[in-house]
Amino acid sequence: MTEYEPESPGSLALESSAPEHRFRAAAVLAGGASERMGGRDKQFLDAGGMPLAFRILNRLGAVFPEFMIVTNRPEGYRAYPGPLQAFPDRVRGFGPLSGLHAALSASSSPWVYVVACDTPEFDARWVRTLSEAILREEGAGRAPLAAAAGYGNHLEPFHAFYSRDLLPHIESCFSRRTIPDRSCSIGSVLSGLQHLRIEESVVRSLYPDWGLFRNINTPEDWASYRRDEAEVDDPVAGLQGTPLGTGIDDKKHLEVRDWAQRLRRNRCAQSRSQFQK
Repeated sequence: MTEYEPESPGSLALESSAPEHRFRAAAVLAGGASERMGGRDKQFLDAGGMPLAFRILNRLGAVFPEFMIVTNRPEGYRAYPGPLQAFPDRVRGFGPLSGLHAALSASSSPWVYVVACDTPEFDARWVRTLSEAILREEGAGRAPLAAAAGYGNHLEPFHAFYSRDLLPHIESCFSRRTIPDRSCSIGSVLSGLQHLRIEESVVRSLYPDWGLFRNINTPEDWASYRRDEAEVDDPVAGLQGTPLGTGIDDKKHLEVRDWAQRLRRNRCAQSRSQFQK
């Protein structure tokens, strides 16, 4: 494991010659049971007139040319307004590790940025921080298989980059565990393998309250998130900066915003119609 701490945490820009095509993909994992949400499927919670997972996909799609969702309900994404890969786990029963395996298997990108549907925040500065750290490691002759935030003695499994070279190690874990259990997890697979840990002090220099890694597990978490989002109500908020030299497609940004506004207006009209009945 390599610990990364830049000399100047505020200097996050990648060189214009960075091979951005190697970091072109992102995936949302949405296969959880939502047990603590009272039976409500978190990926389809109403986030300002659109499903929560749609909101996350919009944010990722404004930055990453290739984006996908690993879900137990792929049919729920037929209405997504744009090209999207939606598919279930290939190997079931191993929780987020199954989702990571499916995403890496489906992607043509050497690296995939991975979030969960219940970690809905996004900031392009963090994408830049991770990709910059990976490039520095590779430039020093090392080959990390993942790059993630460190939190105490743990790694944050989401808002992290994973290399497709991790696939054989994941599949080896699957083959050793005929009965899925907690010992076959993202953390256990990375244990003993070369990976990059962004020190907590560096992460907190960007997110003092750890807000990027905010997790929605309960109805109370959801209510708090909705209150905070109501102050912004922008489905592509958090896209500060232009990571990886790709830039942010202003036309796509406006299309997403217009679509979200139309969806909200239609939903309000439907609600009024039902009320008048």
